[in-house]
Amino acid sequence: MPTIDYNATVYFIPDPDPADTDLDDVIERLMNALAPYHPSVGQEAWHDDIWYAIITFPAEDLRQAIATALAIVSALGRVHGIDALPTALFDARYHINVEADLGRLT
Repeated sequence: MPTIDYNATVYFIPDPDPADTDLDDVIERLMNALAPYHPSVGQEAWHDDIWYAIITFPAEDLRQAIATALAIVSALGRVHGIDALPTALFDARYHINVEADLGRLT
């Protein structure tokens, strides 16, 4: 089965690291750990303990995308939720490269 790129937004509580002295240290640690997946990370405004990571990776279908996202991020902490979409739909949702990517879905 062919793969397509998926984007997953994973909500999690990062495991503590004694080397983290401030939020910048946490961000750097998470970005380095997730670097192969072109990450974006941040702390959620609605809960100080909850962080999000947006990652990109290939998968055959949604089931595999969710399992992959869970495996990647659960190594960094306790996962509370996952939002996964094919990258073309993720980009359309956030108005990124809409014309170019939607053409590939039809």
